[in-house]
Amino acid sequence: MPLSEFDMIAKYFRDASPHRADTILAIGDDAALIRVDEGKQLDTVLLQWLAGVDYEPAAPGADTGRRLLAQAISELEAQMVKPAWMTLSLSFEHLDETWLDQFSRGLLDLAEQHQIQLIGGDSSRGPDTLRLHLMGTSTINQMA
Repeated sequence: MPLSEFDMIAKYFRDASPHRADTILAIGDDAALIRVDEGKQLDTVLLQWLAGVDYEPAAPGADTGRRLLAQAISELEAQMVKPAWMTLSLSFEHLDETWLDQFSRGLLDLAEQHQIQLIGGDSSRGPDTLRLHLMGTSTINQMA
């Protein structure tokens, strides 16, 4: 029996993600609620990696997960923003659970080091594509 979206979330992502006090509602629902302190603004970066273009499906999943998040962290930190939350969208023609297990471990191990909580996402069947939306906060007008 194929793995359902909710089973995939429970098995590979929900419990392994760090938890933050500023997250009111996180992964497992179709929405997330996060608290942004007064005087702060939300800063975001979105990455989309296509198999065979941006990553090699034959590469170890843990390496791919770490690289995806590391690139997003680098892009936010270049703007002097500390990452806090992420959403993840995955699309696969054929789900390889061994690769997905490794991918989730690499991604979430790095997330734990930076205290980045996975707060939601989506999955679908289609061309192998990884989408990561990373968010953090900065002081209002810090970027202006």
